[in-house]
Amino acid sequence: TYEESLRLLRETNAAVEIHKYSSGIMEFASIDALLVRSGIDHAKRSSPLSGQEAMAVVVLLQFAEALQLNIKAAIRENADLYDRFVPLVESILNWVIGKAFVRSVLRVVSEDGSIKDSASGKLQQARLRVVNLESKLLVGFAEFVFYASTLTSMGALPLDVENGHWGRLRNQLYQLMNTLISNEADNTTSLEASNVGGRWCIRSGAGQTTNFKGLLLSSGAGTGKVIEPVSAVQLNDELLEAKASVANAEAEILLDLTEKMKLDVDDIESLLKSIVELDVINARASYGLSLGGTFPSLLQLDGKNVALTSEGFSTKDSSTKLFPSTKKQWKLYLPKAYHPLLLQRHRHNLLEARREVANAKAELRRRRLYGENFSQQGAAHIDIEKLQEKVTQVENSHPIPSDFLIANNTSVLLITGPNTGGKTICLKAVGLAAMMAKAGQISIYGS
Repeated sequence: TYEESLRLLRETNAAVEIHKYSSGIMEFASIDALLVRSGIDHAKRSSPLSGQEAMAVVVLLQFAEALQLNIKAAIRENADLYDRFVPLVESILNWVIGKAFVRSVLRVVSEDGSIKDSASGKLQQARLRVVNLESKLLVGFAEFVFYASTLTSMGALPLDVENGHWGRLRNQLYQLMNTLISNEADNTTSLEASNVGGRWCIRSGAGQTTNFKGLLLSSGAGTGKVIEPVSAVQLNDELLEAKASVANAEAEILLDLTEKMKLDVDDIESLLKSIVELDVINARASYGLSLGGTFPSLLQLDGKNVALTSEGFSTKDSSTKLFPSTKKQWKLYLPKAYHPLLLQRHRHNLLEARREVANAKAELRRRRLYGENFSQQGAAHIDIEKLQEKVTQVENSHPIPSDFLIANNTSVLLITGPNTGGKTICLKAVGLAAMMAKAGQISIYGS
């Protein structure tokens, strides 16, 4: 409706004003709306959040807090900005941000969504037990797969037991096992350490014979065998039990976070909805600004297509008003209207042509710096003048705008011209300008 279109245009104008103040504060790339939505759903069902979901919610809350603080600082600096940011400022300043939940998550969850060792003593002990058991498994594997001299030649095991890096230690053990196997006395490289269902085993190549006792877990023609050494069975059982303890400890931590999020879940859900809407508004503003668009003024017409309103929407900046008082007699007033896709394609082509010139000049400077012979065989010839000529050609092929001035008493406008003369492009430019304006988008025409 007319009223809805005016609301959309006011929102877009507010986003443009925020861009003028600081474009960086409206950057939404860090927010993962799908993960936040998933976390909200889990909290509502009282099922544990994942660490990634918890961090996604934190990023959302931190973004909202930063934007809110920036808007408040802008208004303190210049009170007039409040009116320019309306109606978006009202929504942003009313956001409820659960800072306590942010602190709770950051205390126990790392940036990548993994649970910190320091999250609980129970988790720290369980992870340490996993590390110790995997260390024992490594030594046990070395004892029955390799000659004693192999271990001696390797020297001390390069294990990293830093707090919070038990996963890295496990990977080091895995890599070291494979290194030891590849250094077997007979130089056979068809044996490799393998973790099957959480149990450390040895995988042999097709036709490879083994000389140790173990449980055959799987085998197949051409695929080799997976064997769990007998001496590793008990340690593997204990390792699985220790890993289950780790999983239980992590689940307790995540369930506690879920209960805390439930206290703020309605505010978080409302905030997510508001930020998604703000992202759409920001996209409208960014697109229009990128093409140098103009804010339209919409006039409401009666059944006879005569204007009922005299002003419509206009920004506070008089330089962007489309309908000055002398133009109120027009039903449609579009000076210098462009088809937006043609304008966008032209700007892209011009950017590419200028980039080619810049790259060519950089290559010539590089050749001079290193004293390369321009005429040597294999060196591509660079014709700067030709590339610059291409830039000039693209600049001169700028899309041609059209002026559309239709008076209030005009019902039909007939456009004539030869084939490929631009009639369809003109009609599309008018249709797109009208639809973009109704949708709250900055239209592409002159002021």
